Amino acid sequence: MRPLSFVAGISIGIVCSSAIALAWTGPTGTAPANNVDAPINTGASAQLKSGNLGVNGLAVFGDTLLQSGAYLNWGATTGSPGYGIHDNAGVLEFKNAGGIWASFNATIQAFFSGGNSVAQVKFADGTVQTTAASSGGPTVKAMVVFSAVGGTVSVRASYNVTSVTRTSVGHYIVNFASPMLSMSYAVVITNAYMDAGRSAQAYGWTKDTAYSYTDPVSNGTKTTDLA
Repeated sequence: MRPLSFVAGISIGIVCSSAIALAWTGPTGTAPANNVDAPINTGASAQLKSGNLGVNGLAVFGDTLLQSGAYLNWGATTGSPGYGIHDNAGVLEFKNAGGIWASFNATIQAFFSGGNSVAQVKFADGTVQTTAASSGGPTVKAMVVFSAVGGTVSVRASYNVTSVTRTSVGHYIVNFASPMLSMSYAVVITNAYMDAGRSAQAYGWTKDTAYSYTDPVSNGTKTTDLA
């Protein structure tokens, strides 16, 4: 009986060895050919993965580069059928779910033309405004402060005024940068007159060539032309 057990043990060992040998396949090329792709690692060399890469979270600590014409989509649909941000020949386009691709400028214009509003505006100095300032009535559309000495006009401050031209004694033309809405507009004019030994006094006039002022010494009224 013992010889039979020995022969059976040898037969089983040979069969198992043959099964293991058949499960192994040798290399298809001489190393390093046909090597598997290198795994994603922390090395400095750039790496390219042809298939999609899924991650639960992504933190970027440097510049990010997307190829021209690429889509940055949200949800499960990629490319033009999806929604998100798209580079269209250097023009960034935006698309909501169920919307259409449009440039950011067109999207903003459509937002306001659709009756939407902005809750607040934050300025560069950090201040926030939630309501529009009340005009409280008509506002100044143009102003200018100028002096005229010896026929030479010097503009000291102005708003919506490009220049002041002296045509003759007491005659000045104020040129607006943007014209008034109509020919019916009011003009308010003040001046400062400096006389020898007296303080500068401010007065108003509505005439073309002359203005009236009260003499602080004699308390009389004088009329004179502008220089």
